Amino acid sequence: MNSQMLADDMPRNEKPKFVDGQKVKYIGIINSIKKKYTKNNKIMAFVTIEDLYGTAEVIVFENAYINAGKSLVEENIVVVDGRLSIREDDSTTIIANEIRDFGEQKQKIFTLDITNANEEQKDKLRGALRYFCGDKNNMNVRINIDGNMKPCGQIYLTDKIQEVFEDILGKENVKIEML
Repeated sequence: MNSQMLADDMPRNEKPKFVDGQKVKYIGIINSIKKKYTKNNKIMAFVTIEDLYGTAEVIVFENAYINAGKSLVEENIVVVDGRLSIREDDSTTIIANEIRDFGEQKQKIFTLDITNANEEQKDKLRGALRYFCGDKNNMNVRINIDGNMKPCGQIYLTDKIQEVFEDILGKENVKIEML
């Protein structure tokens, strides 16, 4: 949808339904997240969110990205508060001011218990977490140390990747839990 099309489809005495800079609230399921770094080395993301009517591209700059925290995970249902960016030569996007979880949904979290891990296991774990963290994360991670839970970012998790973590820490120390 572009602003020219919106303007041309309206009778002359009506205002367009959507205008550049208009505040919007959008609810949908995150399909994909592409993280990027700006020239000033600040993180941002291009997030594709789908609802019953189609998809929307959401641009998330550093402040909103940091505040969104664990909500920015694929297949998560989120509420986006933002403003429309309508350009004639480009598709309409939403610039996010805030992204948060929708409702009381249960969230999966990958828990790694390192209470009894030795230094070699911890080094391998750090390497695996860095290796499997990327542009396309689908699972929040937390570390359990003597019952003290600490968030540890997000990774892209599959059954095969879970096996890597089980090989490092032992199957009994690796769990996917619902919060």
